Amino acid sequence: MNTTLGPSSVIVYSVSLDVSAPVVLEYWRLLPHADRYRMQRIKTPELRWHYAIAHGALRLVLALSTGHDSSELACLPGPYGEPALEPSRIRFNFSHSGKLAVYAVTLDTEMGIDVEQVRHLRDIDSLASRFFYREEAAEIGMSPIADRDAAFFRCWTRKQAYINAVGDANVSLASFRLPAGNAASSWVLHQFEPQPGYLAALAYPGPAKRIEILPVLSPERLLDLSVLEQACA
Repeated sequence: MNTTLGPSSVIVYSVSLDVSAPVVLEYWRLLPHADRYRMQRIKTPELRWHYAIAHGALRLVLALSTGHDSSELACLPGPYGEPALEPSRIRFNFSHSGKLAVYAVTLDTEMGIDVEQVRHLRDIDSLASRFFYREEAAEIGMSPIADRDAAFFRCWTRKQAYINAVGDANVSLASFRLPAGNAASSWVLHQFEPQPGYLAALAYPGPAKRIEILPVLSPERLLDLSVLEQACA
């Protein structure tokens, strides 16, 4: 598996969050104290496990991308609280939903990624009117009934990925509209399905880069890749 970054490429990792207790412990050991504290404040055991894997996997992905051990990495909050790796040319973003986490890594370009588990939404027209532009809500309402939930999450992930790239969590989804295609003025928007039942989107300012979307990895496989990378370093 090629994890080598170039200035004109983006690598997208997907990691399953469906795990057992021993694996969670391995990932918990990767977390800095601040993340361990946040994890312990999560009330639901399953969500605590998901947090440990999602945030531990981020450190492994960055270790693969930088060639450094995960313990050497310092993730600092950016101006809007988003994580940043400094000092480094590497830019990254991640998101998780249900039992899947996705990570995007590139050089020199701020970007955002979002993933959502597609699920049935009651009163979807009301939700679309609340969160999206009127024209976007109308487009979702005109979608075939069987595709309406997916249409909602396609719009959601594209807009959330753009917000994540901008880095300002205070931007409302309803405050702007993205074009229906894969271009938002000078921005590149790439929609994909990391695995059945999930939709994801990647957003970054142009020009377009080569996007490599890797197959979904189990947490155990990601640990193995990290160990192998360190052994070959």
